[in-house]
Amino acid sequence: MEEIVELKNNLENFNRIGAIDSGSYAIIMNNLEGLETKLGSEGDSSSNNQESLEELLDEKLLMEQENEALTGQVEKLSRDLRRVEYELESMEKVVLEHKESSGRLLSEKLLLGQENEALAGQVSNLSRDLRRVENELESMRKVASGHKERFEGLLADKLLLNQEKGFLESRVSNLSKDLNRLEIEFESIEKVALGHKESSLNLLKEKLLLEQEKLLLEQENVSLIAQAAKLTQENSEFRSRLLVLQRARPALTPVNLVSTFRTSLEEINLALKETPSGTKYGVSNMNVSLKTNLAFEGEELRFQMPKADDIIPPENLSTIEFSLGAVPDKPASSSSSSSSSSAYRGVPDLVGLSKKEAESIMLKAGFKPGEILEKNSSIPQDMVISQLPASGGLAERGSAVDLIIAKFLPSKVPDLLGLELDIAKTVIELCGLKLGGVREKLSEGKPGLIFAQSLKPGSEVELNSKIILVVSVSPENGASETVLPEGLEAAPADAATRVPIENPSEVSNVPAKVSTETQVASSPSKPAPKMKPPIIQRPGFFKSSKADAKNVPFILGLTFENASEVLNAEGIKVGKISELVSPISAGTVLHQGPKAGCIANPLIPVDLVVSRERPRLKPPIIQRPGALKFPQKAVRKVPPVVDMPYEKAVSALEQEGIKVGKISEIFSLISPGTVLHQGPKAGCIANPLIPVDLVVSGERPRLKPPIIQRPGFLKSRKEDSITVPPVLGLPSGEAVEVLKQEGIKVGNISTIISRASPGRVLHQSLKAGCIANPLIPVDLVVSGERPRLKPPIIQRPGAPNCPKTDVMKIPRVIGVSFEKAVEVLKQDCIKVGKVSEIFSGITPGTVLHQGPKAGRIANPLIPVDLVVSKAVVFEVKTVPRVTGLSFEEAVAIMGREGVNIGKVSRIASRASPGVVLFQGPKSGTIANPIIPVDLVVSREIIPEVKRVPCVIDMPFAKAIETLKKEGINIGRISEIASRVSPGMVLFQGPKSGCIANPVIPVDLVVSKAPKIEVKKVPRVLGLPFKEAVDVLEREGVDIGRISEIASRVSPGIVLFQGPGAGCIANPLIPVDLVVSKEVVPE
Repeated sequence: MEEIVELKNNLENFNRIGAIDSGSYAIIMNNLEGLETKLGSEGDSSSNNQESLEELLDEKLLMEQENEALTGQVEKLSRDLRRVEYELESMEKVVLEHKESSGRLLSEKLLLGQENEALAGQVSNLSRDLRRVENELESMRKVASGHKERFEGLLADKLLLNQEKGFLESRVSNLSKDLNRLEIEFESIEKVALGHKESSLNLLKEKLLLEQEKLLLEQENVSLIAQAAKLTQENSEFRSRLLVLQRARPALTPVNLVSTFRTSLEEINLALKETPSGTKYGVSNMNVSLKTNLAFEGEELRFQMPKADDIIPPENLSTIEFSLGAVPDKPASSSSSSSSSSAYRGVPDLVGLSKKEAESIMLKAGFKPGEILEKNSSIPQDMVISQLPASGGLAERGSAVDLIIAKFLPSKVPDLLGLELDIAKTVIELCGLKLGGVREKLSEGKPGLIFAQSLKPGSEVELNSKIILVVSVSPENGASETVLPEGLEAAPADAATRVPIENPSEVSNVPAKVSTETQVASSPSKPAPKMKPPIIQRPGFFKSSKADAKNVPFILGLTFENASEVLNAEGIKVGKISELVSPISAGTVLHQGPKAGCIANPLIPVDLVVSRERPRLKPPIIQRPGALKFPQKAVRKVPPVVDMPYEKAVSALEQEGIKVGKISEIFSLISPGTVLHQGPKAGCIANPLIPVDLVVSGERPRLKPPIIQRPGFLKSRKEDSITVPPVLGLPSGEAVEVLKQEGIKVGNISTIISRASPGRVLHQSLKAGCIANPLIPVDLVVSGERPRLKPPIIQRPGAPNCPKTDVMKIPRVIGVSFEKAVEVLKQDCIKVGKVSEIFSGITPGTVLHQGPKAGRIANPLIPVDLVVSKAVVFEVKTVPRVTGLSFEEAVAIMGREGVNIGKVSRIASRASPGVVLFQGPKSGTIANPIIPVDLVVSREIIPEVKRVPCVIDMPFAKAIETLKKEGINIGRISEIASRVSPGMVLFQGPKSGCIANPVIPVDLVVSKAPKIEVKKVPRVLGLPFKEAVDVLEREGVDIGRISEIASRVSPGIVLFQGPGAGCIANPLIPVDLVVSKEVVPE
């Protein structure tokens, strides 16, 4: 009873601290109260109480162990909480530092604002001073106008000097602008050159990789060539055997066979009778052992005789033995013997004859031409080098004779470009050619590779023709241009005629002969000649159009027309022609690609860059001093906006006049809305045609980590989270189905012996109410059926003389380690049965359950099954690094690592298109199957081509606004007098429709009202005539009619002028003068 009360107190404590949920607490308390009531009512049944008490003690130990595990988790959570607090403190420090830096930036911004205000004040002061000076000038002009007659000459000189000064100032300003433009163009050209250099380095790297792949392919090609040669040899052998099998063999009848031997016997006797000694000899019998093939044609037997060059095993032929003897009889007529022997004739020798001669001799001998084969040979053409049947053999009359004729078969020149010298020599030998020489030439590529050959690839040449190769040598070796003499470059034309004729005896077979013992013997036939394997042309390799390799000529500095003529004379095509503004004379070649000295390829044209003159607009009238001038804009660079908020980054770019391009958003641990990446990068020259793409951090979805939560610790959870359902007491099949319906995997199912109904779930690794993790399955412990055995009486060890025997009980091993439990059971001579492991929060290796339970009678036939706890093992995967790889390789690596790919964004960058520039989460972080990895991939920079708008006939202010909207700089502004309304744009340069260049501004010519100078007729009365004429001409007034009248005034003095002095001078009305003359008395 006291233990039950203690258990109640412990349960109340666990409920207060939240270590157990309310449902489990109510069930256990009800069980304890029922047990307490049962113990009070059934005090007599002590054994049952003892068993229930032991079960309660077992549950108490399990609860204590769970309490210890919960305490450990609480400590771990407290440590994690302290770690999080430390991270928060560090983040607060970082935030404070950012605040301090932002404060410094704000102070700097205020200082810059104050400086701008000070500069604005200085500008306003200067403008006031300028206006004051202009007012003073006006006052001085007024004063000067009052003394006009006295200082007319001085003012005229001053005006001329001012005009010259304005002209010089305009020239100086034009020269300074031209100098600035040239500097900007030079900087842009340098940037372009650096970009070309980087691209060339990338191309060189790709070229090295392609050369390595090419070497591997060449090695595979050599092995394939060897295999092809071997297969070709086997094919030729099979063809020769097939020819042997397909030959038509004569079939002899028995009568012809015997008559042939009879004729031979008669000829032998005839030869013996014609001996010069006079003694007569004779052969009466002939024993014949004949190897032949028996065949039937219709109903008659035929003998197929093997030829001399047939390769037939003897066991495949039939052996015929018979004796032939002379029978004394009347002399037979010669006609009968000649008719029988005329069926077979001797084959004539045709080797060494021409084809026509051999055919005529063959027909005269009673044979017909058979199959004619051609063999590659250097002896004269159409000469017979072998025959079948061989000369001297017997063949049926009218049978066919096969011939082998010498024929020139040209050899195909292989493509050796890009191969190593040793491999090229092997290929040359396989093609039947000879190496005529090797030349070495300096090259920047890999040394030892062939980049030119004297014979055109794919062309057909004679056998043993010589080919000259050009091999690349590194500049460090300092090899000479030519190694072998010029005599080795070409093979002589009569090389084929000087080749000795092959010996026909080596090709033809030895004729078969019949010995005196009448045994047919054949010489072994020579194997068929080996055929040269064809060289497979490798696709994609350079094919030279001429026999000799040509170099690209040097054409820099020439005019475009002369450069085109030089290239056409060398057989090289002219490719893309680009124009570049340059101070060099227009039409001069500035750059060529490929460079001079490279091997000319007819398939690759030469691209040219030609200089063009920058459009220079000459203003029709000298610019007026003090006219409106726009300052030349300096070269701007892209500002750094990484780690800035998005709004601030956009404002910073707009202040610099740079457009914002594509905005991509990826998940990141940085605060949302922060710029993570920009392209183009900071420090690059800003191009108004190319916007800046931004990558902004987005808020990561708040997902619960897959951590096992114990009941009582989970205070608030979302409605969509899945909890582990209770399956204790359910049949195993039903429990598995319940778990699968909830989307939870079922892990290891262990069976232990228990008093519960067989197949019932006794334990589950994740308790009911825990948050289900899709990565962690639920292990089950199912009760098994106990065998009904009568336990034997085990005598206690150590008391053999005791008349009574004690019954041994199973000890309690729950809560102890597995090794200690095994040791305790072995001490009591109890076997250990099935050992199962399940996931649990208790220390790994601790016994969680035993069956049969402790206190039961031990049976040596029934072992004790144990259920041991094991640690929850998570397979921790990290996000792989894919930055710098191509998008396809990144997708393959992510798929191989089991990491999902999220949002894929593409931004413009100078990197190669399709390369991963950024990834989030970063490499090395723990991969979460719920959170994918976002990628930012580079794409090609597509500049926005803008055209210069048309602003002619627009007001000046509207034209400026139109050009600024298009992002085009304003250049020099000139004013000329015109009848058009003042302030209208009369001319623009560059013209409308041209491609807008941010480096070249647009110059404008604006109309102004014509200045009308009011001139008055000067006073010339009383002046001498010459002086009066000078005064009028100086004032631009024409002189009209001149009259003379007699007067007492000195002669030559102006007496009258009309119009009079002070009238407005009209260029259409001249001034008439009346001049005095001497009075002549009558």
